[in-house]
Amino acid sequence: MAALAEGERTQAQVATAIAVDPRNVGATIRKLIEARWVQARPNPADARSRLLSLTPEGRQWWNDLQPGLRQGRNAFFHALTPDELTALEALLGKLDASHAADSINVPGQYT
Repeated sequence: MAALAEGERTQAQVATAIAVDPRNVGATIRKLIEARWVQARPNPADARSRLLSLTPEGRQWWNDLQPGLRQGRNAFFHALTPDELTALEALLGKLDASHAADSINVPGQYT
């Protein structure tokens, strides 16, 4: 849901965004479509794929969830100063970017 909250994506793009093999995300996407939180439409740029996006109901659910997520995040990180939290987020972002680059460049993975 977080990957689609950022905008319309293909299943492969969702998988990359959440660092999951695209073959393993299909069942979850089907369940989200059945729940009417996600919708799919043909991809005009690639007939083999579909473009996925949040439905109005899915968007509402995601928006309703945000205050609780922020509260949980704030409670979890309360021991860190703002500077420490900024440094941690930068380091985690660096690790995430490295992992994403590695998963894209590994031969035979995510093909």
